[in-house]
Parts: sequence; structure tokens; C-alpha cells
Amino acid sequence: MAVIYGGGGTEREVSVSTLRELVLNRDERCILAKIGFPDHECRGKWAGQLARKLRDEDWTLEHVTQVHGHLDGRHDAEDHCVALCHATNIKPPSHEEREAMRDELNRMYPGECRYAR
Repeated sequence: MAVIYGGGGTEREVSVSTLRELVLNRDERCILAKIGFPDHECRGKWAGQLARKLRDEDWTLEHVTQVHGHLDGRHDAEDHCVALCHATNIKPPSHEEREAMRDELNRMYPGECRYAR
């Protein structure tokens, strides 16, 4: 099960597939493309360059750790996950890409700053 947050500090458990759907809808595309990460090109499952609209199979859910170098466990929660294109998640993301993801999660969830630098 996964956790999603509602207004007023409430939270509820949902399936991981529901969490994936919520995160993909929130981010609308690969988070690195959304924030304009330098030289990032979204690529799908078969490494072909993707058009603006990705097929469902080309999206992955990336679990972002709180602090670089620390294995703080996998958090199945919307404020710990981002959408990535398939190729980026498989390679895996670089240190700089992960820092950009943490910065974006801090921006999206400002009162819950869990991502240290």
C-alpha cells in the first residue's frame, strides 16, 4: 500500500498503481523534462526519442531518497515519488538529476522539507 495526502494534514492508503497514476498526473511528464534539466531527452522503453505525449509504458515511478548517499528506505508516498521516462530510470539517474528531483519535491511540498542537501 501507498500513502497519499489530502487537505488539512489528512492521509489515506491507496494501491501502488493508484499512487503511480496520481504522480504521473501531477507531474504530467518526466520530471527532468518538466523542470528543464540541461541536455535531458526523454526516451522510452526501447530508447527511441519520444514525442510530447508518452505512452503509458514509457513512464516509470521513481522513488526519491531523502538524502544523497543514505538508504532511508523506499517511501511509497506521493511526496517521495516523481515521474521519469523509462530510459532515465533504467540507466539510473545521476547525482545531479537526483538533486534536481529533490529540489522539485521541496518546491512542490514546501512545508514538508525532507530533502536535505
